[in-house]
Amino acid sequence: MKRALTWLLAMALALSCCPALADEDDWVAYESVLGFTVLYPDFLVRIDCVPSAETGLATERFVALDTEETAGMWCRQIDDPLYPDWEDRGYRRLEADEPTVVMDVAMDVRFALYLSPDGTEMVEEIRLEAPVSTEAFPWGFDYVFDMTFPRDDPESWRYVFESIVETVEFPPQAAREGSFRLDFFQGGAAGMRFIDVIVDEEADPIVLLPLYEVTDFVLEEVTWDDETFAVAKVKTLYAAEKMGPGDNLKIFCWFSDVLPTLRVRCLNDEWGAECWYLSESGRDGSLLLLSREEAEWGGADWLDDD
Repeated sequence: MKRALTWLLAMALALSCCPALADEDDWVAYESVLGFTVLYPDFLVRIDCVPSAETGLATERFVALDTEETAGMWCRQIDDPLYPDWEDRGYRRLEADEPTVVMDVAMDVRFALYLSPDGTEMVEEIRLEAPVSTEAFPWGFDYVFDMTFPRDDPESWRYVFESIVETVEFPPQAAREGSFRLDFFQGGAAGMRFIDVIVDEEADPIVLLPLYEVTDFVLEEVTWDDETFAVAKVKTLYAAEKMGPGDNLKIFCWFSDVLPTLRVRCLNDEWGAECWYLSESGRDGSLLLLSREEAEWGGADWLDDD
Protein backbone atom coordinates (compact mmCIF):
# COMPACT_ATOMS: atom_id res chain seq x y z
CA MET A 1 0.00 0.00 0.00
CA LYS A 2 2.82 2.37 0.90
CA ARG A 3 4.59 1.59 -2.38
CA ALA A 4 1.43 2.27 -4.40
CA LEU A 5 0.83 5.52 -2.56
CA THR A 6 4.41 6.64 -3.23
CA TRP A 7 3.97 5.90 -6.93
CA LEU A 8 0.70 7.81 -7.13
CA LEU A 9 2.24 10.80 -5.38
CA ALA A 10 5.17 10.78 -7.81
CA MET A 11 2.84 10.59 -10.79
CA ALA A 12 0.66 13.35 -9.41
CA LEU A 13 3.69 15.57 -8.90
CA ALA A 14 4.91 14.96 -12.46
CA LEU A 15 1.58 15.14 -14.22
CA SER A 16 -0.54 17.56 -12.21
CA CYS A 17 1.10 20.44 -14.05
CA CYS A 18 2.23 20.17 -17.67
CA PRO A 19 5.27 22.44 -17.30
CA ALA A 20 6.87 19.99 -14.85
CA LEU A 21 6.71 17.14 -17.33
CA ALA A 22 7.62 19.40 -20.22
CA ASP A 23 10.88 20.52 -18.58
CA GLU A 24 13.19 18.51 -20.81
CA ASP A 25 16.27 19.72 -18.91
CA ASP A 26 15.47 16.97 -16.40
CA TRP A 27 15.02 14.30 -19.05
CA VAL A 28 17.59 11.74 -20.18
CA ALA A 29 18.84 11.51 -23.76
CA TYR A 30 18.69 8.10 -25.43
CA GLU A 31 20.14 7.03 -28.78
CA SER A 32 17.84 4.53 -30.40
CA VAL A 33 19.04 1.47 -32.31
CA LEU A 34 16.54 2.64 -34.94
CA GLY A 35 18.66 5.68 -35.77
CA PHE A 36 17.02 8.53 -33.90
CA THR A 37 17.62 10.21 -30.55
CA VAL A 38 14.93 10.88 -27.98
CA LEU A 39 14.51 12.41 -24.52
CA TYR A 40 12.50 10.63 -21.85
CA PRO A 41 11.68 11.08 -18.13
CA ASP A 42 13.70 8.31 -16.47
CA PHE A 43 11.89 9.02 -13.20
CA LEU A 44 8.71 7.64 -14.81
CA VAL A 45 9.75 5.12 -17.49
CA ARG A 46 12.56 2.79 -18.48
CA ILE A 47 13.62 1.55 -21.94
CA ASP A 48 13.94 -2.10 -22.88
CA CYS A 49 15.52 -3.03 -26.22
CA VAL A 50 14.33 -6.27 -27.80
CA PRO A 51 16.86 -7.61 -30.36
CA SER A 52 15.57 -8.36 -33.84
CA ALA A 53 16.76 -11.95 -33.46
CA GLU A 54 13.96 -12.49 -30.95
CA THR A 55 11.07 -10.77 -32.71
CA GLY A 56 12.16 -10.36 -36.33
CA LEU A 57 12.08 -6.60 -35.81
CA ALA A 58 14.33 -4.40 -33.71
CA THR A 59 11.96 -3.13 -31.02
CA GLU A 60 12.33 -0.62 -28.21
CA ARG A 61 9.80 -0.52 -25.41
CA PHE A 62 9.17 2.37 -23.04
CA VAL A 63 7.46 1.04 -19.91
CA ALA A 64 6.51 2.37 -16.51
CA LEU A 65 8.97 1.91 -13.68
CA ASP A 66 6.06 0.60 -11.64
CA THR A 67 5.65 -2.97 -12.88
CA GLU A 68 1.98 -2.93 -11.89
CA GLU A 69 1.29 -0.36 -14.62
CA THR A 70 0.27 -1.79 -18.01
CA ALA A 71 0.96 1.31 -20.11
CA GLY A 72 3.80 1.19 -22.63
CA MET A 73 5.12 2.44 -25.94
CA TRP A 74 6.69 0.27 -28.64
CA CYS A 75 9.00 1.70 -31.33
CA ARG A 76 9.82 -0.27 -34.49
CA GLN A 77 11.02 -0.03 -38.08
CA ILE A 78 8.37 -1.73 -40.22
CA ASP A 79 8.27 -2.33 -43.97
CA ASP A 80 4.69 -3.67 -43.95
CA PRO A 81 2.12 -0.82 -43.98
CA LEU A 82 -0.48 -3.18 -42.47
CA TYR A 83 1.63 -4.30 -39.50
CA PRO A 84 0.71 -4.32 -36.70
CA ASP A 85 -2.90 -4.91 -37.80
CA TRP A 86 -4.76 -3.90 -34.66
CA GLU A 87 -8.18 -4.46 -36.21
CA ASP A 88 -7.19 -8.05 -37.06
CA ARG A 89 -6.55 -8.48 -33.33
CA GLY A 90 -10.07 -7.35 -32.53
CA TYR A 91 -9.33 -3.70 -31.80
CA ARG A 92 -11.80 -1.14 -33.16
CA ARG A 93 -10.46 1.90 -34.96
CA LEU A 94 -11.99 5.09 -33.63
CA GLU A 95 -12.76 8.28 -35.47
CA ALA A 96 -10.30 10.79 -34.08
CA ASP A 97 -8.87 14.17 -34.89
CA GLU A 98 -5.19 14.52 -35.67
CA PRO A 99 -3.08 14.10 -32.52
CA THR A 100 -1.79 16.97 -30.47
CA VAL A 101 1.71 15.59 -31.07
CA VAL A 102 3.91 18.09 -32.92
CA MET A 103 6.96 16.37 -34.42
CA ASP A 104 9.75 18.35 -36.06
CA VAL A 105 10.47 15.79 -38.77
CA ALA A 106 10.65 15.99 -42.55
CA MET A 107 8.43 12.93 -43.01
CA ASP A 108 4.79 12.17 -43.68
CA VAL A 109 3.02 11.42 -40.39
CA ARG A 110 -0.02 9.13 -40.10
CA PHE A 111 -2.19 8.72 -37.03
CA ALA A 112 -4.67 6.12 -35.78
CA LEU A 113 -6.50 5.42 -32.51
CA TYR A 114 -7.89 2.02 -31.46
CA LEU A 115 -9.99 0.57 -28.64
CA SER A 116 -9.34 -2.95 -27.31
CA PRO A 117 -12.02 -5.69 -27.67
CA ASP A 118 -12.94 -5.48 -23.98
CA GLY A 119 -13.06 -1.67 -24.07
CA THR A 120 -10.42 -1.19 -21.35
CA GLU A 121 -7.32 -0.26 -23.37
CA MET A 122 -6.46 2.32 -26.00
CA VAL A 123 -3.74 2.22 -28.64
CA GLU A 124 -2.50 5.39 -30.30
CA GLU A 125 -0.32 4.80 -33.34
CA ILE A 126 2.04 7.33 -34.94
CA ARG A 127 3.66 6.22 -38.24
CA LEU A 128 6.45 8.19 -39.91
CA GLU A 129 7.13 7.36 -43.54
CA ALA A 130 10.90 7.38 -44.03
CA PRO A 131 11.99 9.13 -47.24
CA VAL A 132 14.74 6.59 -47.92
CA SER A 133 15.24 2.87 -48.42
CA THR A 134 17.98 0.78 -46.84
CA GLU A 135 19.66 -2.53 -47.57
CA ALA A 136 17.39 -4.14 -44.97
CA PHE A 137 14.28 -2.36 -46.33
CA PRO A 138 14.82 -1.88 -50.10
CA TRP A 139 11.16 -0.92 -50.66
CA GLY A 140 11.09 1.65 -47.87
CA PHE A 141 9.80 1.50 -44.31
CA ASP A 142 7.93 3.32 -41.53
CA TYR A 143 8.99 4.29 -38.05
CA VAL A 144 6.04 3.13 -35.92
CA PHE A 145 5.25 4.27 -32.38
CA ASP A 146 2.44 2.32 -30.69
CA MET A 147 1.32 3.75 -27.34
CA THR A 148 -0.92 1.64 -25.10
CA PHE A 149 -2.70 3.02 -22.05
CA PRO A 150 -5.92 2.44 -20.06
CA ARG A 151 -9.07 3.86 -21.61
CA ASP A 152 -9.72 6.17 -18.66
CA ASP A 153 -5.94 6.78 -18.28
CA PRO A 154 -5.98 8.29 -14.77
CA GLU A 155 -2.17 8.65 -14.75
CA SER A 156 -2.14 10.47 -18.14
CA TRP A 157 0.18 7.96 -19.81
CA ARG A 158 -0.99 9.09 -23.23
CA TYR A 159 0.35 12.55 -22.49
CA VAL A 160 3.63 11.11 -21.19
CA PHE A 161 4.25 9.05 -24.34
CA GLU A 162 3.16 11.81 -26.70
CA SER A 163 5.58 14.16 -24.95
CA ILE A 164 8.40 11.65 -25.44
CA VAL A 165 7.59 11.20 -29.14
CA GLU A 166 7.71 14.98 -29.65
CA THR A 167 11.41 14.98 -28.70
CA VAL A 168 12.40 12.47 -31.40
CA GLU A 169 15.16 13.80 -33.66
CA PHE A 170 16.56 12.16 -36.76
CA PRO A 171 19.91 12.81 -38.40
CA PRO A 172 19.68 14.51 -41.80
CA GLN A 173 17.71 12.20 -44.08
CA ALA A 174 18.32 11.56 -47.74
CA ALA A 175 15.37 12.28 -50.03
CA ARG A 176 13.86 9.88 -52.52
CA GLU A 177 11.12 10.81 -54.96
CA GLY A 178 10.15 9.37 -58.30
CA SER A 179 13.20 8.14 -60.20
CA PHE A 180 15.82 9.77 -57.96
CA ARG A 181 17.45 9.78 -54.57
CA LEU A 182 19.07 12.91 -53.16
CA ASP A 183 21.75 12.43 -50.51
CA PHE A 184 24.72 14.05 -48.84
CA PHE A 185 28.03 13.19 -50.51
CA GLN A 186 29.95 10.78 -48.27
CA GLY A 187 32.65 9.61 -50.66
CA GLY A 188 30.67 6.91 -52.43
CA ALA A 189 31.20 3.17 -52.48
CA ALA A 190 34.11 1.60 -54.34
CA GLY A 191 33.63 1.87 -58.07
CA MET A 192 30.96 4.60 -57.95
CA ARG A 193 31.47 7.34 -60.53
CA PHE A 194 30.22 10.89 -60.23
CA ILE A 195 29.67 13.69 -62.72
CA ASP A 196 30.60 17.03 -61.16
CA VAL A 197 28.20 19.94 -61.54
CA ILE A 198 29.54 23.12 -59.93
CA VAL A 199 27.02 25.81 -59.06
CA ASP A 200 28.83 27.27 -56.03
CA GLU A 201 32.52 26.39 -55.91
CA GLU A 202 32.86 26.70 -52.13
CA ALA A 203 29.77 24.63 -51.31
CA ASP A 204 29.78 21.10 -49.94
CA PRO A 205 28.54 18.59 -52.56
CA ILE A 206 25.33 16.60 -52.57
CA VAL A 207 24.57 13.69 -54.90
CA LEU A 208 21.61 12.98 -57.15
CA LEU A 209 21.34 9.25 -57.76
CA PRO A 210 19.09 7.91 -60.57
CA LEU A 211 17.24 4.81 -59.40
CA TYR A 212 15.63 3.99 -62.76
CA GLU A 213 16.38 4.76 -66.39
CA VAL A 214 14.89 8.05 -67.61
CA THR A 215 15.16 10.07 -70.81
CA ASP A 216 15.38 13.77 -71.68
CA PHE A 217 17.08 14.50 -68.38
CA VAL A 218 17.98 18.08 -67.48
CA LEU A 219 19.28 19.73 -64.32
CA GLU A 220 18.36 23.41 -64.25
CA GLU A 221 18.95 26.53 -62.23
CA VAL A 222 15.81 28.66 -62.02
CA THR A 223 15.23 32.31 -61.21
CA TRP A 224 11.91 33.30 -59.66
CA ASP A 225 9.75 36.36 -60.20
CA ASP A 226 9.59 38.01 -56.77
CA GLU A 227 6.08 39.33 -57.34
CA THR A 228 4.30 36.36 -58.93
CA PHE A 229 6.42 33.54 -57.45
CA ALA A 230 6.58 32.02 -60.94
CA VAL A 231 9.66 30.73 -62.71
CA ALA A 232 11.01 33.68 -64.69
CA LYS A 233 14.29 32.32 -66.09
CA VAL A 234 15.86 28.90 -66.60
CA LYS A 235 19.54 27.97 -67.06
CA THR A 236 20.58 24.45 -68.05
CA LEU A 237 23.40 23.08 -65.90
CA TYR A 238 23.52 19.50 -67.19
CA ALA A 239 21.54 17.54 -69.78
CA ALA A 240 21.55 13.96 -71.05
CA GLU A 241 19.41 11.98 -73.47
CA LYS A 242 19.41 9.07 -71.03
CA MET A 243 20.16 8.72 -67.31
CA GLY A 244 20.10 5.58 -65.20
CA PRO A 245 21.63 3.87 -62.17
CA GLY A 246 25.34 4.69 -62.08
CA ASP A 247 24.95 8.11 -63.75
CA ASN A 248 25.40 9.95 -60.47
CA LEU A 249 25.60 13.74 -60.28
CA LYS A 250 27.77 15.36 -57.62
CA ILE A 251 26.37 18.86 -57.26
CA PHE A 252 28.25 21.65 -55.48
CA CYS A 253 25.58 24.12 -54.38
CA TRP A 254 24.16 26.25 -51.61
CA PHE A 255 20.45 26.00 -50.86
CA SER A 256 18.18 29.03 -50.94
CA ASP A 257 16.42 30.01 -47.71
CA VAL A 258 13.16 30.65 -49.56
CA LEU A 259 12.42 29.26 -53.02
CA PRO A 260 14.52 26.35 -54.38
CA THR A 261 16.78 27.31 -57.26
CA LEU A 262 17.67 23.87 -58.67
CA ARG A 263 15.36 21.37 -60.31
CA VAL A 264 15.50 18.22 -62.41
CA ARG A 265 13.16 17.29 -65.25
CA CYS A 266 12.91 14.06 -67.22
CA LEU A 267 10.57 11.52 -68.77
CA ASN A 268 9.87 8.10 -67.28
CA ASP A 269 8.12 5.29 -69.13
CA GLU A 270 6.01 4.44 -66.08
CA TRP A 271 5.14 7.86 -64.60
CA GLY A 272 5.55 10.15 -67.58
CA ALA A 273 6.98 13.62 -66.99
CA GLU A 274 8.79 14.24 -63.71
CA CYS A 275 9.82 17.55 -62.18
CA TRP A 276 11.58 17.78 -58.81
CA TYR A 277 13.07 20.76 -57.00
CA LEU A 278 16.18 20.21 -54.85
CA SER A 279 15.87 21.70 -51.40
CA GLU A 280 16.90 21.39 -47.77
CA SER A 281 14.66 21.41 -44.71
CA GLY A 282 15.19 24.42 -42.48
CA ARG A 283 14.02 22.33 -39.55
CA ASP A 284 16.41 19.39 -39.41
CA GLY A 285 18.70 19.77 -42.43
CA SER A 286 17.06 16.91 -44.33
CA LEU A 287 17.39 16.92 -48.10
CA LEU A 288 14.10 17.29 -49.93
CA LEU A 289 12.85 16.65 -53.43
CA LEU A 290 9.81 18.88 -53.82
CA SER A 291 7.13 18.37 -56.44
CA ARG A 292 6.19 21.17 -58.79
CA GLU A 293 3.03 21.78 -56.75
CA GLU A 294 5.06 22.12 -53.56
CA ALA A 295 7.66 24.47 -55.05
CA GLU A 296 6.04 26.50 -57.82
CA TRP A 297 3.57 28.41 -55.68
CA GLY A 298 2.42 30.52 -58.61
CA GLY A 299 4.30 28.65 -61.33
CA ALA A 300 3.62 28.38 -65.02
CA ASP A 301 3.53 25.01 -66.74
CA TRP A 302 7.14 23.76 -66.78
CA LEU A 303 6.62 22.14 -70.16
CA ASP A 304 6.17 25.61 -71.67
CA ASP A 305 8.60 27.77 -69.70
CA ASP A 306 11.83 26.87 -71.54
